[in-house]
Amino acid sequence: MQEQIKVSSKSNPKSVAGFITNKIKDGKPVEIITIGAAALNQAIKGLSIAKQYLSKSLCCEADFVNYPDL
Repeated sequence: MQEQIKVSSKSNPKSVAGFITNKIKDGKPVEIITIGAAALNQAIKGLSIAKQYLSKSLCCEADFVNYPDL
C-alpha cells in the first residue's frame, strides 16, 4: 500500500522527512503531493533530510499533472 503525504508551503521539512523515513523503514513507498513552487521546495527539503536520516540513497520519480480548475 502506497502512503500519501500532502506538503504545503507551510509544511515543516523535518516533519515531512520524519513521515517519509518512517514509511520507508516500514517498506512502504511514499507519494508526495504538492501544489505550487513553495510547496515543492518544502517537499524537496524533506526528501533531502530523509536521505540523511536513512543513510542511503532515495529514488524519486516526478510526475506533473495540470489541474485547469485551480
